[in-house]
Amino acid sequence: MENMVEVSGNRRYKLIVHSTCMSSRELLHGLRRKGFLGAVDIVPASTSLSVFPWSVPMLVSPRGRPVAMDPLSVEEAVAILKGASPPPRGNIEEEFMEAVLYSSYASAIMLVHGDLRPLITPSFLNPALRIPLGRRGLNEASSLLEAEASELYEEYWERVARALAKSIVRVLYWSGRLSEGGLKNMGEGEAASLIISLAGIGRANLPLRPSKPKAAGFITSFLRRAGTALARMVMKEQEILLGDKWFIGLLEGPRALS
Repeated sequence: MENMVEVSGNRRYKLIVHSTCMSSRELLHGLRRKGFLGAVDIVPASTSLSVFPWSVPMLVSPRGRPVAMDPLSVEEAVAILKGASPPPRGNIEEEFMEAVLYSSYASAIMLVHGDLRPLITPSFLNPALRIPLGRRGLNEASSLLEAEASELYEEYWERVARALAKSIVRVLYWSGRLSEGGLKNMGEGEAASLIISLAGIGRANLPLRPSKPKAAGFITSFLRRAGTALARMVMKEQEILLGDKWFIGLLEGPRALS
């Protein structure tokens, strides 16, 4: 482990994470190895937050602006904490869709609406494209994505649906309803209700006329085919997370600041 970097006062970043998120665990372990764990305040996403975490881990600047979110590598996080602006991982369209794929909330919104335009907002684009770091221009990115939204939806919707199916398996696991037989026998109505519930906080971000998403049939079929493997993957993943005493202790301990 490298020498620990400590930052004090109002220059500290906040790192929003969650105990059920493998990306959060990997980033915290990586920051520890690099000696940068002391450069952030760790904020569990389960606490009351002043910013909305579309996806975790999410890095929030000392001024309170979300600057980056999952996918967020250790190298990129360290560069940001050092005051640098890491180079883009791809073009605007690729980075935007990668952020959608890594956010179950954004994925559900996309599929419920059958459209990407509800996600072309400053609150999502800023951390997705690292706009506060000066990497992109918000207006430029918004205009480009608005023009290509339909084409991107058609290109990516099946990938997004498969990613959301994994998130549905996690929800079933957390609620004590996960079984291999249940996934094989899941109906479109149950899948649709889960997609809609993942897309809305109350009624926020739901369409004006909510209805069964067209992707519900695809997700149902995918879960019937791949449900056994997904169930085993999720159970193993959650066992690793909750069995990591250092990781869980870090989120439950005195460093977990809101």
